[in-house]
Amino acid sequence: MNITAEQYNEKARRNFETIEDELSELADHYLWLNTNHSKEYKDFWNHAKEITELFKTLKPIKKEDREKLWSDFGSQCEEMRRKQTQDNDNLKIKSNEFKDRIMRELKDADIGYKYEFDSPSIEAMKRLGSHLKEAGALLSLYKNEMTFEHKQECWERIEGIQKEHNAWWESLTGHRSQSRENFKDKIRANIDKNRESLKKAEEALERCKARQEDIQEKIRNAWNDNFIEMAEGWLSEEEAKETSIENNIQRIEDWISEDEEKLR
Repeated sequence: MNITAEQYNEKARRNFETIEDELSELADHYLWLNTNHSKEYKDFWNHAKEITELFKTLKPIKKEDREKLWSDFGSQCEEMRRKQTQDNDNLKIKSNEFKDRIMRELKDADIGYKYEFDSPSIEAMKRLGSHLKEAGALLSLYKNEMTFEHKQECWERIEGIQKEHNAWWESLTGHRSQSRENFKDKIRANIDKNRESLKKAEEALERCKARQEDIQEKIRNAWNDNFIEMAEGWLSEEEAKETSIENNIQRIEDWISEDEEKLR
């Protein structure tokens, strides 16, 4: 059906205002984003995907208006990508602070450091043990705010000192039930296995996020509707994978925490 120039201009104006309103909401979402939580980022990018769909379906829009909207949209997405990068950098800095705090406790739990030339008394060993326990508690408290590398470093140091403490108490008591030792060996082996699984899962999560950023970049730069539609399908698949991997990481970390508690 033919429409008049006035009708065309009015419809183009309404379409422009619709997308402009969505971009305003997207900007508000960014302003309230104060955390490095993946769900918050996902909400932003899901909204961005909806706006991309509007660019495809809302017609007509005057060329100069579309170019302005697309430029504003691209700027917001680029700003969000910079924020994600900055937040990831901040996470590493904060993670290192938590690691240093845990390592200070472990230094005070280290028999060799505190008693280089003599053997500690039972009371002294209890004090060392309290520092070791505090280090484990801090790691459990901050594990979701630390990088895998920092957590791994702390885990390995805690385990090493724990073995030294166990050896000291064993030398004092003279022996330990073989069944108990076998049980702990199995727990340690299970922890090692789960740590390896956790490392692989976190690496898979990073690759998944990288693929999403790549797809989002391609969508923002694409003008072919068929390619955009196909790429959005890829993005949805990667987002589903990300959720599944995050759930798996949480399960593995819980298993590790449970086993570590059995060794204390």
